[in-house]
Amino acid sequence: LRGLGRIGDAEALYRRALEIYEKVIPPNPLDIARGRNNLASALNAQGYYGEAERLFREALDIRKKELGLKHPDTAGSHNNLAGTLRAQGGYKEAEDHFRRALDIYQKVPNPDPRSTALSLNALALVLVDQGQAGEAESLLRRALAIREKVLGPDHPDIAESLSGLGGVLGNQGRHAEAEEMHRRALA
Repeated sequence: LRGLGRIGDAEALYRRALEIYEKVIPPNPLDIARGRNNLASALNAQGYYGEAERLFREALDIRKKELGLKHPDTAGSHNNLAGTLRAQGGYKEAEDHFRRALDIYQKVPNPDPRSTALSLNALALVLVDQGQAGEAESLLRRALAIREKVLGPDHPDIAESLSGLGGVLGNQGRHAEAEEMHRRALA
């Protein structure tokens, strides 16, 4: 339903699912965390950041307790919370959560390179928000290299990395390089 533009319908279903998870005896904390995360994602997509933030924090707390501080699902919760914080202008706290997620993804056995690239990209964008273009450029180049290797040259995520990199280069006055990145993103 989310992909069909029916996010309000998805929200209602996620609310119902969460109610069911919370009534099961004995409760499964990871199901509750997943339910809160799903509902928070739907709320976040609609701009209800306050409630989304609260639910993302609750899901993160559950996952840290149940799975530990170094689990990929815990990293995913850090990323989700960070995205909502960034949307609200909480750049420094968002940066901290994006860094925690990236650290987890880079240290797990058999890391998922797509998750690592996503975290690199997200961290770079919050650094841009804070005027840290140099580090952002480096992270975007790393994300682009991973994505090109794993996804191939025609994947939409490649265009996202190229566009972000083009924006950073343009903000640094490196217009020819920025134009090249934007052209590649459009190709």
